[in-house]
Amino acid sequence: MSDRFSTHFRYTHAQRDGSTYVGNDPLHNGFSPEYVATVPGDFENHPALRKFYLANRDRDQVTWMLSFTPTEAWDLSASVDHARDDYNQSELGLVGARIDSLALDATYAPSQAWSLYANYTHERMDADQDGHSFSGGASQIPQASDPTRDWFVNHHDRVDSVTLGYKRSVPGKHMDFGVDYLYSKSRSDLDFAVGSSLLTAPLPRDTTELNSLDLNGTFKLRENLSLRADVWYESYRSNDWALDGIAPNTLANVILLGETSPDYNVYVVSLSLIYRF
Repeated sequence: MSDRFSTHFRYTHAQRDGSTYVGNDPLHNGFSPEYVATVPGDFENHPALRKFYLANRDRDQVTWMLSFTPTEAWDLSASVDHARDDYNQSELGLVGARIDSLALDATYAPSQAWSLYANYTHERMDADQDGHSFSGGASQIPQASDPTRDWFVNHHDRVDSVTLGYKRSVPGKHMDFGVDYLYSKSRSDLDFAVGSSLLTAPLPRDTTELNSLDLNGTFKLRENLSLRADVWYESYRSNDWALDGIAPNTLANVILLGETSPDYNVYVVSLSLIYRF
């Protein structure tokens, strides 16, 4: 566009058409013919289910980028990305998805000796999933065809991330050092609707939060030998309703180990020698 502005736009459309989907192949290939003969309807998963990574899919994606350089020291950019997936031949399973993201970047480098940078990213991920609940045994066939046992869920995920950094070079002392900071937070919500034969209740929000700080420096001992030091700290906090507060062996037909969602602090100090041939 000009010496200061530049932009880029791209649209893509992709289709994935797989071969004939045979959902009961795992049943036939994983068990003996004698056992398979005892399974009512000759299926484990619902015959209408399509696993998302094998299902037919149409994808439309739009990307737009803009960069602006007001001075030699400043570099600013923004990008927007939109993708929509349509699983148009899936009756059950993932039937649709949408991902939107926004990224903002800024770099300030007034000289070769030092620079600052910052980045912000926001992501929105939404997915629609259709399912059907049924039990095994003699009730498998009648329940698998009962529309009152259908269920539907909308997945809503949001992720915000911020990075900040500072780089400094001291040519006379043959030394470089930098500071890098990352903060990221995610929120996940599930909205359910079920048929009249099923029961449901609102589920709490899942969240994660990450803080990471890295201090690093490199000192040149000789022309081809350098000493590098790193001090890194990371803090991670999360909650997950599928793990937290669930005691071992409290759910029928599922092996539960009493796990909890991860929460931790990490401190790492490292020294390394770098030799260049």
